[in-house]
Amino acid sequence: MDLSFIVVGLLFFLRLLSWLIIIRILMSWFIPQSRNSIVLFIYETSDAVLRPIRRILKPKGRIDWTPLIAIILIDVIQYAIVRLFS
Repeated sequence: MDLSFIVVGLLFFLRLLSWLIIIRILMSWFIPQSRNSIVLFIYETSDAVLRPIRRILKPKGRIDWTPLIAIILIDVIQYAIVRLFS
């Protein structure tokens, strides 16, 4: 199996995860308590990333900065992967 195929797949997965977090943020403003299966999938998938960050950085005030931190960390990981394999 070609290593570039794995790298591209990993980068795609990380980008998809970033978009799921952004969609989760928007849904929290517009669809706060939906039990739709798609909404639940987005919440459960993004929680896998957000929960460990929330354990380290406790929420302060009314604004949850965890999604922003997660997106920045995902971007840093993507940048490192691109620099490492290019």
